[in-house]
Amino acid sequence: MKASEVTTEWLKKIDFKIQRDVTIKDVIVKDLVVNLDGRGEVTELWSEPWVAKDNLLYPKHIYQSATDYGVVKCWHLHQIHTDQFTVSRGKLQVSLVDLRQDSPTFGHANGIFLGTLRPRLIKIPPMVM
Repeated sequence: MKASEVTTEWLKKIDFKIQRDVTIKDVIVKDLVVNLDGRGEVTELWSEPWVAKDNLLYPKHIYQSATDYGVVKCWHLHQIHTDQFTVSRGKLQVSLVDLRQDSPTFGHANGIFLGTLRPRLIKIPPMVM
């Protein structure tokens, strides 16, 4: 199935399995370390050694996004693109659904919180909405 073929009607047919922990195959959630001292703090957002150690990808595109108070952005899906992102200020709840019909976690839905108080890096493979 292609991302362009995903419809509301097709989604309604899936027996979703809401999971408390991250269970979707190939999704990676990496807790980031805040180094705090008397001068302030430093948090590494990405480091080359993580590519091999944590199965991450080299970034090809980097951008920052902001969402206004009370706004919900939702459902983002890529056919071949892998997303990797973190939150540099504020907080975010990310809801993921595995739409890969050949995946052992097809239909799994996970919720992930990240932000200033819980810095994390998330890797989301293609066809995970």
